[in-house]
Amino acid sequence: MNETQSKPVIITGFACRLEAIRGEAISLILGVVAEHKIVGTFYKNLGIHYDHGDEPEEYSFSPIVVTHNTDFCSYGGYEAATVYELFTDERGRLLCTLNGEAGEDFDEPIEHIQTEGLLCIVEWLVEYGFIADDPWRCEACGSLAVQANVWIDSNTKEVMQGAHNRDEHHCADCDANTCQIRESELLRNMDKWWRTLEGAVKEDITGIRFEDFRTGDSDNELQEADIRFSEACRLWWEQRSTEEKISLWKDNQ
Repeated sequence: MNETQSKPVIITGFACRLEAIRGEAISLILGVVAEHKIVGTFYKNLGIHYDHGDEPEEYSFSPIVVTHNTDFCSYGGYEAATVYELFTDERGRLLCTLNGEAGEDFDEPIEHIQTEGLLCIVEWLVEYGFIADDPWRCEACGSLAVQANVWIDSNTKEVMQGAHNRDEHHCADCDANTCQIRESELLRNMDKWWRTLEGAVKEDITGIRFEDFRTGDSDNELQEADIRFSEACRLWWEQRSTEEKISLWKDNQ
């Protein structure tokens, strides 16, 4: 393949990888908002919208992002702003309240946030304990939008007893009672699933062809080709993001 032929492939692969990163970041943010409804990232408001007049307690730092909206009067439609709040509106859209350079507040769909800003929000959510390093996911579909029935002390708000069985768990994406599993265990299960897939299925998923590694028909040559093919497929799989792996696993089970 010459250089002019390879460029579109490289660009397409990069775009897909970037879109996967964005999708994974948005999924993590949405999971936090689904649990708390409203998450303040400048003021320490949780579950309710902030009010400047209330002078609520502030976090020591807040995520700063760049948004792109062609309706902005700024050059190219880009504007830097501080994230004040994350929430979903009545239509279920994930929005963030931003505070711009002129001090005004405005709401923007999360899709308008540039990728670096999405990662900055995720990093902030991890820093303040909203995202666990090893979150719970749905065992059936891998979604982060999972809930559990718990008993809470009415006075102290302390969780007295957590969910113990499938009937006490729910996945919003499956819209069903499903078991929950730690992300690390789910990834181990998916890695095992990938290793045991037939070569023909891996070819269809990756676009990598066994014949490209074949140099002859002898047993040794076929064995060496299989080793090289398997290694190429392994590297391809390891380069996928968590959300990409989950999507491939769901679509090919």
